[in-house]
Amino acid sequence: MKYLYVLAISAIMFSCQESKDENGKSDNNKNDSLSDNENVVYATVDERLNKDEVIISIRTVFEEINKSESALKKETFESYLPSSEGGEIDYFTDKSGNIVKIHHKVYGEGGHFEEEYYFNENELIFMFTRDFTYNAPYFVDEKMAEENGTEAYDSSKDKIVQNRYYFYDGKLYFWLDNDRKEISIENEEFASAQEAAYISVDEMKEYYKSVKSK
Repeated sequence: MKYLYVLAISAIMFSCQESKDENGKSDNNKNDSLSDNENVVYATVDERLNKDEVIISIRTVFEEINKSESALKKETFESYLPSSEGGEIDYFTDKSGNIVKIHHKVYGEGGHFEEEYYFNENELIFMFTRDFTYNAPYFVDEKMAEENGTEAYDSSKDKIVQNRYYFYDGKLYFWLDNDRKEISIENEEFASAQEAAYISVDEMKEYYKSVKSK
């Protein structure tokens, strides 16, 4: 993998602690984002690093992308996926026009789905997905619920399933499920998740090109 910018060695020194966080002992950043910072420095994922170091390097990249979000160009388009309640895609590009982040949201009556994709040197490095299931259709208010003898929609009762996918050298490298447990590469769903991710990325990039050319 080509190198862009190299973080100081100290960025790797805390990899063991970060690895513990990834395995579910703590998570001080539920949405995997940090405060805005225009002075972004992208990390490099070095093939010579061990597994923990690769993971923390990837984390550093997407955290720095989120820090720099205010300095990135954001373009929002209607989702190309069919949905009863619509959806949208946010594309974030750097000064060179390269896509560094995609945030895709698809809405339905009973829930919605969000997926975030992060890129370094145009290569997918991280994907974060959240699947929200509502306790009732979003339009059911207290009055309607009382009339129908049902429960009103309450966003605090949303059930959320999250997955984190780390990509390296063009492949799915590490997968943490909703319980922050690692999914083995031997799991039959591992290859399917990898294929689905790259198909989605190709579709979203092609969609971006098509809407920009109009």
